Amino acid sequence: MHQPSAPDPTARSRFSWQLGAVLALLVACAPEGAVPAARNPAGEIPAEVPVLRVGAQGIAADLVPRDTAIPWYQFWPMYDSLTQLGKDYRVEPSLAERWELAPDGLSWTFTLRRDVRWPDGSPLTAQDVKFTIESLIEQNTSIRARIPAVIGARLLDDDRVELSTSRVDVSVPNNGAVLWIFPRQAIERIGWGAFTAQPFGSGPYELVEYRSADLLRYRKKSTPHPFRSPVANELVIRAIPEPAQLIAGLRSGELDLVPAANFSVEQIGQLKNAGFQIEAPLASSVYLVMMYGAAQTRRTPLRDRRVRYAINYAVDRFTMARQFYGAYAQPTGQQAVPGSLYFDPDALPWPFDPQRAKQLLAEAGYPNGFRLEIGIVFTPLRSPAEVMLAVKQYLADVGIDTPVLQTEVGVWTDYAFGRNNTPQPDFLATFSLESDGFYTNWRAVAGCDRGGSIEKAWTCTPEWDRTFDAALSEPDPTRRSQVLRQANRVFREDAPVLFLVNGPQFFVSSPKLRGLTLPTPQFYNLDSVYLVR
Repeated sequence: MHQPSAPDPTARSRFSWQLGAVLALLVACAPEGAVPAARNPAGEIPAEVPVLRVGAQGIAADLVPRDTAIPWYQFWPMYDSLTQLGKDYRVEPSLAERWELAPDGLSWTFTLRRDVRWPDGSPLTAQDVKFTIESLIEQNTSIRARIPAVIGARLLDDDRVELSTSRVDVSVPNNGAVLWIFPRQAIERIGWGAFTAQPFGSGPYELVEYRSADLLRYRKKSTPHPFRSPVANELVIRAIPEPAQLIAGLRSGELDLVPAANFSVEQIGQLKNAGFQIEAPLASSVYLVMMYGAAQTRRTPLRDRRVRYAINYAVDRFTMARQFYGAYAQPTGQQAVPGSLYFDPDALPWPFDPQRAKQLLAEAGYPNGFRLEIGIVFTPLRSPAEVMLAVKQYLADVGIDTPVLQTEVGVWTDYAFGRNNTPQPDFLATFSLESDGFYTNWRAVAGCDRGGSIEKAWTCTPEWDRTFDAALSEPDPTRRSQVLRQANRVFREDAPVLFLVNGPQFFVSSPKLRGLTLPTPQFYNLDSVYLVR
């Protein structure tokens, strides 16, 4: 039986230098917010009307940042995070100026800036951070799942808060970048319902118009922010789910930027030929999760690892990468994307071998194949329809009959997390992005201890759970890299997903747009972006 290749235990990640800094006291100055001269090349004049118009394939259902499924740049104008991430997932100051790990490894102390204020003029303090952490734990939100080891917060003084953990977890400062801090006094006074209806934060923008899942309009505050100086006076973010409509908006000049869009290779080629700027970092791992809860509840063939191997042999990911992604993707045999500590450069894609697939199905007791009840559930926002239809055909060729259901993102989320009494699908089509340097975004949703019950678990490989958590507890950067790759190998060998491709995230912008920076493909804001005449 095919076994994915094992990692080289002597390999040293190019990111390991960064992680040593996480374990020591880090003192650094927050970046100056002024627009550097380099943003204005010779001969270019900034636009007279600094309004940035953004086309998004989806907008948050509410503007309280407790859900990791929402594009984070939509929260950033109004909120500040505890930390932030720079290039190569390097953790940097934001509201927290510095942080340190306790000698026993079971708590982190964050020291805050003293010059950040809420819109009413009151200071943002460690009380607000404590309140935010406790609220996320109590509400058990998906953002809380990014810091699963954090079990409490203790106030040391107005400037310092201690986050206690159930085990050593060196990813906590990195994930502080998705901890947007809430105003404690206001929420305690008006309640979460009223705050959700009219949210506000300490960021440089205020909300002036919001239509759920439709439109966002931010305006820069009259009072300067202490460490952020965004260029645009207004940000207008419109929900435009169809790629063709996004392209029309770019061509007509009604949109200046479309971030992280799901365009086809042909569409990207047309936009590039028309003079639009294209950024396409290889940032997403596209796969289908063979949902563990569904397999156990309905006792489907997917419980058998031989069947899961057969499914991976049945699909020609090499042809799919070339046909649907062109030069922008590569076939893969693992979840992680290049640049992640979790990525194993020695892991090869599964070969296309339909005969081996049929042989494994026969060995598992399915010589004539089988039919799944619900099959593949996908949303075009996360997986191209043509890719899912190709997967369906490849599986049919080896005798596996699986329905394909296209949904909008809200219904997809119902299927993914069992909301509204929605049953788990057999396959959940999704992608994941490396968001913090540790791949904890996947650990936040998967594993035997996720979902509240085994019937809701996306995957369940106990050895992977133990190995991945051991990596997050490993203080030595070199050893941690080795353990993360060991966890990667365990996951590949269990094959709880159908591995497809490592694909791009497309950022398309007007020829007049300047200043777009992507410290990581998922973690970015629009503070530095502006237009020229």
